[in-house]
Amino acid sequence: MLSTGRAVELSLKFELEDFLYNVQKLIHNKNLSTDENLTGDVSIDTSAFDDSQCIGDWCAHLNSTWKKYKLVGMDIGTDSLVLMVLSNEEFKRAQELAKELLHRIDVAERL
Repeated sequence: MLSTGRAVELSLKFELEDFLYNVQKLIHNKNLSTDENLTGDVSIDTSAFDDSQCIGDWCAHLNSTWKKYKLVGMDIGTDSLVLMVLSNEEFKRAQELAKELLHRIDVAERL
């Protein structure tokens, strides 16, 4: 998933600018348009984010505004975070499959 651009692995010590860049890259690589499928807006409202907040806050904000998709994370047992944009249906299926493999996939703010 990382090599195809459907997921990104980020260090837990990254800046807001890097987070937003990588989320936008995930949206683009999934061939989604932010105005049609995710937010209903022309783009992600970067003014709603604050550098002093943590990644959990940023993820929660995005997930509260998206209706058909979720920004999800996969716990890989390291100091980094693997993020993906999945449809609500893909997210449910991914959670089921992850349990079978003894892994955890959840909305990103819960990791």
